[in-house]
Amino acid sequence: MRARFSPIVGLLLGVVIGVAVASLWWTRFEVPPRSSTAGDFEKNDAKSETSADIRTARDQIHNLELVLLQYAMDCGRIPTTVDGLFALTEAPHDVPAGRWQGPYLDEIPLDPWKSLYRYESVFSPQYRVWSLGPDGLDGTEDDVEGCFGQAN
Repeated sequence: MRARFSPIVGLLLGVVIGVAVASLWWTRFEVPPRSSTAGDFEKNDAKSETSADIRTARDQIHNLELVLLQYAMDCGRIPTTVDGLFALTEAPHDVPAGRWQGPYLDEIPLDPWKSLYRYESVFSPQYRVWSLGPDGLDGTEDDVEGCFGQAN
């Protein structure tokens, strides 16, 4: 004896399968909401560009901190605030002869907003490297800070 499905069970099974396929299609090929305008997409692009620039600045600051550690190991101290990051490209006058093993960089990179990175020798062996961020103003929320480096 064969089991028979009633037409209602077949119809319900078809609806369930149809809903499952439709929901999978919807999640796979997400359609943007109709209320979005071109301006909304431009804002999202600007936010993602700013996020990418901030990540780039953090990466560059991290790399500068690594180079500063190498400088400190060679020279026995970190650059002074006056010498700044330029001590990584040209030997400072007050470093004993033979200690400076640079240039450590061919040139000092600019931050993603085309400004120089800031450097400050807080007190030896601690220093600070940062970017002024998108607004170009020091001491604002969008400044991108490295960690307070310490060269020992």
